[in-house]
Amino acid sequence: ELYLEKHVSASKIARRVGCSRQHVVNRLKELRIPLRSLADACTRYPKVRFSGDAVERAYLTGFRTGDLHVKRLNPGGCTIWVETASTRAEQIQLFLRLFQPYGHCWVGGLKKSGARGVHALLDESFEFLLSKPRQINPEILRKRQRFAAFLAGYVDAEGHFGVYDSGPVLAIQSYDREILVQIFRQLRRLGIPCLRPWVSALPGTLTNRNGYSNKGTVWRLN
Repeated sequence: ELYLEKHVSASKIARRVGCSRQHVVNRLKELRIPLRSLADACTRYPKVRFSGDAVERAYLTGFRTGDLHVKRLNPGGCTIWVETASTRAEQIQLFLRLFQPYGHCWVGGLKKSGARGVHALLDESFEFLLSKPRQINPEILRKRQRFAAFLAGYVDAEGHFGVYDSGPVLAIQSYDREILVQIFRQLRRLGIPCLRPWVSALPGTLTNRNGYSNKGTVWRLN
């Protein structure tokens, strides 16, 4: 119960029951209870492996493509660090809803920009989030449900809704020209009207209220 269910270390169990750590390890081996690896033993917060669901993976891939920074916590380690920052409480709540079932999450303090950072520590089964896609995976494009999930994640990261003279519009703006072109083509194949992506802003021509300018060419899809 202590070792498997409550994740108490062998050393702490030994102190609790009044024996040596090696005695606890020997008993675990006798009972054929697999010992945790060094990485697992040093893990402070328990983690849950990714569900493996293809649709959920497609959504998270879309969300990661637009809005997440992902790395290994330590080089060669097993913990995946995921983070983003937002001024929107709804975006932070979305992040927590996505990742709290899998690992430890926390929200940072308020920055000068008005944004808060939010972070998650995840199992290595989330390593599929490490690389930022430059194109949508063909497996996602071939399955309508997976494409819809990817697009939902990407819109949650980069999209916005607005009402203009032309009427209500869903718009996506990002640096990812190739991904926007793929989305455009797929939507057209599905019979959904949209305009071919166009250049919305050249590098350095957009400045937000905090003085930060866009580093690359911004593309827009309506």
